[in-house]
Amino acid sequence: MRNYKSLSNEALPDYMPAFEGSGIAELIGIYENKKGGAEDAVVIGSDGLLVLGKESSEVLYGNIADTTIGGEPGFEKLEADRIVVTLKDGQVVEVPVRGGEGRFRDVYEFTTFLRRCIWYAQHDDE
Repeated sequence: MRNYKSLSNEALPDYMPAFEGSGIAELIGIYENKKGGAEDAVVIGSDGLLVLGKESSEVLYGNIADTTIGGEPGFEKLEADRIVVTLKDGQVVEVPVRGGEGRFRDVYEFTTFLRRCIWYAQHDDE
């Protein structure tokens, strides 16, 4: 995924102060929907996501009930551009993932990653 940046070896982007004060424990990386900008970026942490935008949303992996791949009404699979996350309390959060082309859209790889994080968060005691 070209839009993903691991933050373990790179300097934090200028807009990262938005991350401070969130409940996300450890910063791992960031997915930038618009290169170099916070607009619709997704901050990836060890225990959840912080979706930046007009209204930022914090999504802890352990609080996720379901994920589906979405897009504009009537979208085709090759036009998918977001992950629709349903939390255990019924709240719905859209996570924009707009990179890639055709069957190589980043939303599919990101969804696989997210589902694995959810599984580990919910089976941590085993």
